[in-house]
Amino acid sequence: MISYRNGNPAIVFSNEASSQDIIKSVLHIFKAQQEFTSIERENNSASFIEMLIGTKFWVNEHLPEFIVGLDNKDWQSDVIFWEDRGNRFLKKI
Repeated sequence: MISYRNGNPAIVFSNEASSQDIIKSVLHIFKAQQEFTSIERENNSASFIEMLIGTKFWVNEHLPEFIVGLDNKDWQSDVIFWEDRGNRFLKKI
């Protein structure tokens, strides 16, 4: 789950989040930050949601190539150490 507060991104992961989920969400935050400045000036929540949807599609398209690039540089993308505050959410189906 990605959110913004006062222009700062926040990510909350499910207990079941994988290493790839973490990489994907961080890449999404970076891409969204690139787009965020113009949306912030507009102060338009519809534009903000459209931006998040658009950046999500971009991430889904570029994630496989990004992970291959990390692995090619010996980043070991299957092992992620993430400093967090222990906040998680549970999905109830």
